[in-house]
Amino acid sequence: MYQSTTRSVRPIPRLNIVIQVVGTRGDVQPLIAYGLELTKHNHRVRIATHATHKDLVKQNQLEFYPLAGDPSELMRFMVKNGGINLHLSTIFSEEIWKNRETMRIILETTWNSCICDNPDTGVPFTADVIIANPPSFGHIHCAEKLGIPLHIVFGMPWSETRQFPHPFSLSEDRNYQNYERNRESYENIAKLTWRGLHNVINHFRKEQLKLPELTKQQALSMMRNVPHTYCWSPSLIPKPADWNSNIDVSGYFFHPQASNGTLPQDLHTFLKNGDRPLYIGFGSIDGHDRERLFKIICHALERTGRRAIVCRKLVITENYEHTSIFPIGDFSHDLLFKYVDGICHHGGAGTTAAGLRAGLPTIVIPFFGDQYFWGDVVQQSGAGPGPLPAATLTTETLVSAITIISNDQVMKRVAQDLGNRIRNENGCQAAVESFHRQLPLQRMRSDLEGTYPACFRIPNYNLQVSWPVAQVLFSHELLTQDELIPWATQELYLDNNRVSDMGTQLLAQAISTSNTNLRVLYLGSNGITYEGAYRLAEMLKTNRTLNRLYFFENNLGDHGIQLLTEALAHCDRSLSHMDLNGSTLESD
Repeated sequence: MYQSTTRSVRPIPRLNIVIQVVGTRGDVQPLIAYGLELTKHNHRVRIATHATHKDLVKQNQLEFYPLAGDPSELMRFMVKNGGINLHLSTIFSEEIWKNRETMRIILETTWNSCICDNPDTGVPFTADVIIANPPSFGHIHCAEKLGIPLHIVFGMPWSETRQFPHPFSLSEDRNYQNYERNRESYENIAKLTWRGLHNVINHFRKEQLKLPELTKQQALSMMRNVPHTYCWSPSLIPKPADWNSNIDVSGYFFHPQASNGTLPQDLHTFLKNGDRPLYIGFGSIDGHDRERLFKIICHALERTGRRAIVCRKLVITENYEHTSIFPIGDFSHDLLFKYVDGICHHGGAGTTAAGLRAGLPTIVIPFFGDQYFWGDVVQQSGAGPGPLPAATLTTETLVSAITIISNDQVMKRVAQDLGNRIRNENGCQAAVESFHRQLPLQRMRSDLEGTYPACFRIPNYNLQVSWPVAQVLFSHELLTQDELIPWATQELYLDNNRVSDMGTQLLAQAISTSNTNLRVLYLGSNGITYEGAYRLAEMLKTNRTLNRLYFFENNLGDHGIQLLTEALAHCDRSLSHMDLNGSTLESD
C-alpha cells in the first residue's frame, strides 16, 4: 500500500507531463482520471493515445496527442490466440502489427508526443516527465534521449514478484504456489517481448533517437529501478513484500464524475418492471463467438429466472424474444452498477474495479491474459466464484455461477465490505503523491526562481535554471546562449548487473557518443577491475554532465582509482559525489 511521506517545503515545479497509453478505452479511462488529478497541481498534462480515444480525452478538457495503432486489431488477435505468453512475441511483431512499418510509426509517435506542439493550438510542448503504461514501449527510450524521468503507471502487475505470476503468463492451468516460477515468469515475458520487438526498437533508437542499439541484457535491465505506481486497491491486492520503495500500490483511479448522469427512460421502465437485474458485458472484447455466448446467456437467464442488462455488442439480433434482457450500448459502469445486484464480465481491470467498488458479487469470464488473473483475484477475495474461461463456457457452468452470486449471502457481504473499503480510498491522489515523491526534485528545481523545472546549467555560476529564467537573463544581457549547457535529470542504474570490464567499455563508448546528458551513474557490484576503470576514466575526460558516480564493491585496485581521480582532475566539470565503498584496493 502507498504510504504518504512528509512533503517537501518547496513547491513542485510546474511540469509538462506526457502520459503515453497504448490500449483500449478501459486502459485510457483510468489515466484520464489520473491526468485530471495532476492538473490540480498546476501541471500541463498531455494524453498521448490512439486516435479512437480522442473524443474521450477532449471531453475531459485534457490535451490530446495521437499515437498510431488500432487497439481493436490487437484485441481481436488476443481473443483468437488466447493472449498467453507463448504467443506474445507474435503479438508484437508481424501478425498483429501487419508489418514493421506500422510498429515503426507507433514508436515514432511516442517520440513525437514528447516534443511536438499541441496539434490543436500550436502551443509548444517539450516533456519534462514521461508517464506511461508498459505497452507504449517507446517510453524508456524517449526518456533516455531527453534525459528526463520516467514513471510507469499500470493497472496490472508488471514488476517481478514471488507472490503471483505475470498476468500474461496465465492461462487455464494456473498454480500460484510455485513462488520461484512466479518470479521467473516476469523475466520470461520480458524476453519474449524483446525477441519480438528488438529489431524495431533498435531501429527506432538508432535512426529516430540517435541512441546506441541495445543488447538483450541491457534491454532487460533498464527498467529495473524505474518508479512504478500500480492503480489497484491495496484492499484487494496489498503491495508484495519483495517490491522495493520505487514501487507503490495507490488504489483504483476513478473519474470524479463517473457516477453522474441519468438513465434513459426505457431502462428506467425495465428496472421498475421486476427485480434488480444482473449486468452482463465483455467490454471492448472483439473477435469472440458472439452467437454462441449470447445463446448461453439467454439459456442461463431462463433457467435461473434472472433478468439482465446486457452489453449491446453481445446481442446478435434486435428481434429476440427475451423480455428479461435489456441491451445497452456504451454507458458509465459507475452509474449503471448502482441499479444491479451482480455482474458478469470479461475480467478487464477497469470493469473489475467498477464492480468491486459498487460492492457487487462478480462472475469473471476471461478471454485472455490478465483477465484470468483478475478472475482469480475476485475468487480469492471472496467476492465471486472461480473464473469461467470463455472458450469452454457452457450453459451449466454459467447457471451455477449465477445461482451462487444470487443466493450466497456470505459472498454478498464480502463484496459489500470490499466495496466500502475501496470507496474510502483515493487512488488518484495517492498516485500523484507517489509520483511527486519519486521525482528527482533536487535536480529538477530551477535556481533563482522555482516555478518551472530546470533545463539548462550555467557552469560559470554553478546554477541550474529554467527556460523562463534563462530568457530573463538573456533579455538583460546577463547571459549568452553559449554559456548554457543542457541540464538533464536522468540517472542510469546498473548495480548488480554483471556489467564487467567489457560491458563498461561498451557503456563508456555509448555515453561518449550519445547526446544523453547523464547526471548519475550507478555501477555498484559489477566485478569491474582496472581495465573497466580505464575506460570510464577516458569517458570522464570529455563528459561534462555526470556529477555523481557510484562505484561501490568493485575490484578497481589502486591503479584504477588513480586513473579515475586523474581524469576528474583534468575535466571541465566537478563531480559532487563518488562512492568507492567496498571496492578492493591493492594496498592502503
